[in-house]
Order: sequence, then C-alpha cells, then structure tokens
Amino acid sequence: MTKKEHEILEEATELVRLPFSAVGHFTLAVAGMLHSFFDYTGRILIFSFHTLLQIVTLRISVRDVLIQMSQLGVDSLLIVTLCLSFTGMIFSLIVGQQATTYGFGKEYIGYGVVYTMCKDLGPVLGGLIMAGRAGSGITSQIGSMQVTEQIDALRAMAVNPIRYLVVPRVIAMAIMVPIVVFVGSFVGVMLGYYPVHVDEVLHVSHVTYFESVEQ
Repeated sequence: MTKKEHEILEEATELVRLPFSAVGHFTLAVAGMLHSFFDYTGRILIFSFHTLLQIVTLRISVRDVLIQMSQLGVDSLLIVTLCLSFTGMIFSLIVGQQATTYGFGKEYIGYGVVYTMCKDLGPVLGGLIMAGRAGSGITSQIGSMQVTEQIDALRAMAVNPIRYLVVPRVIAMAIMVPIVVFVGSFVGVMLGYYPVHVDEVLHVSHVTYFESVEQ
C-alpha cells in the first residue's frame, strides 16, 4: 500500500469514526449531567429524611429553636415589612388608577389590595426575602463551620450535626415565615390606603377603603 493510499484510508476511517465519536461524547455528557442531577437529588432526599426523622422522634432543643426564631424570623421582620409596605402602596395606587381609567368603582380598591397581598404578592415576596436574608445567613454560618472543621468536632463528640444545626433552623423557619409574612402583608394593606387617599384624582376616603378591606 502506497503512502497516498494509506492517507486516503485514514481519512475514510476518520470520516466513518466521526459520527460514532460525536454520539459517544454526547452520551457521556448526558450521562454526566444525569449522574450529577440524581446524585444531588439523592443527597437532598437523604438529608431531608434525616431531618424529618429527628423532628418526628422529638429530638428537638426548644432553646435552640427559640434562638433561631429570633435570629432568622424577628431579625427579618423589618426588611420584609418594609418591602411589603411599599408593595402594598404601589399596588393600591395601580388599582386606583385602573379604577379611574375603566370606571369599575373605587370601593373595590381595598378588596383588590387585600386579595393580591394575602394570596400572591405577600407570600411570594416575603418568602423570597426571608430565603435571601435568612438562607444566606444559614449557608454562611454552616459553611464556615464546615471549613473550620467544627462539624467534624461535633461528630467526634457524638453530637448529631443535623439535630444540633439543621433541625432548630428548619422548625424556626417553618414557624416564623408565615408569621413574618402575615405581619408584612397586614402592614402593606394598611399603608395601601395612604397613596389612594392623598392622590388628588382618586382621593379615596378611609371609610371606603377600609370597608372594602373588611369585605
């Protein structure tokens, strides 16, 4: 076989092998993504199972739960209330402008604000804010403990890290998120009266607004 024939054979072999190589690389990439997904999902499920097991068996430190309720819930109350207050005021002004534009009645402004704040905007925005503030704090705290080997020290002292670190925070967030969101939504609904009252075009009276809120 001459050199030219050998080069032609190699080129033909490469052309035949190229589709199979592409399929192989694609399969490996998909398998790698699936492996990462199922590995992460499995770790989350196992972690959640151990956390729920500690809660169900009542291995709970009430003192630690109260401390976390203060740090994660009470300390988040101001920022959540502030955000939902402005949300309620802005939304009431938008509803009031729509009421003026389409003429469906100013007596429905309070109703629309309450319905939206309590069913949609309040829980979503409040939950996101608490997840951002409290969640980042939890992550940084436990992450620094892992780096400084404090979690390994807990295991060395026969202390379950999930019971000591995770369970109080899970219970505290489960209790405080609805409370903080309720307070923030309530304040947002109450302050929603201000922009539609001071607006020269709308000028909704407190009787009209709060009767609509009550309804």
